[in-house]
Amino acid sequence: MQALSRKERERLRQRQEILEAAQRVFSTKGFHKSTVNDIALEAEFGVGTIYKHFPSKEDLYFSLIENKIDDLGLFLRESVEAQNAPVEKIRALIGAQLQYFEKNEDFFRIYISGISELEGKIKSRLHSKILERYQRYLIYVSGIFKEGIERGCFKKIDPLKMAVGLLGMLNSFISYWIQTDNSEKLTINVESIYQLIIEGVGREGRLAGSSRE
Repeated sequence: MQALSRKERERLRQRQEILEAAQRVFSTKGFHKSTVNDIALEAEFGVGTIYKHFPSKEDLYFSLIENKIDDLGLFLRESVEAQNAPVEKIRALIGAQLQYFEKNEDFFRIYISGISELEGKIKSRLHSKILERYQRYLIYVSGIFKEGIERGCFKKIDPLKMAVGLLGMLNSFISYWIQTDNSEKLTINVESIYQLIIEGVGREGRLAGSSRE
């Protein structure tokens, strides 16, 4: 793979610093009350530099969300693929997703509040981008359940529906945690979610030994 030039490295560094500054500004002021000038001041760049990387505040917001979701996806895959047994892959996925949201609470507060402030075509465009990534994630998780069915660890239930159930449960726990008094860590729910899912889809007599396969 060809090494990036100094100019390209500088461009990527600037872009990353702008995104980090935007995250801080959006988390403090919300999407509508934030301005490109606010972000430029926070990033210590000129407004022209911001527009060189992002044509509008909306594009900057979209890029921030897309980058974070892609980063989450990478973190989840690394956690899951360190495991061998399907049951342990599901446990790792639950733990990794809760850990990531806990660590990035401020960002996901931005996402929840920002979505409610967007309107019309802008909101539809963002939903389309997120839906595309969500569908890829569903297919990935359903593949874990499919593997578990084939190895006799899980009941013969549609693996896509199992994936929808798991992700729906995770999203509900995360949303509740973000929108309420979250003095407790989100990750304390790992075992509860794991038991709710596994006791629902697991076959008796097959779960105890599955982690040793």
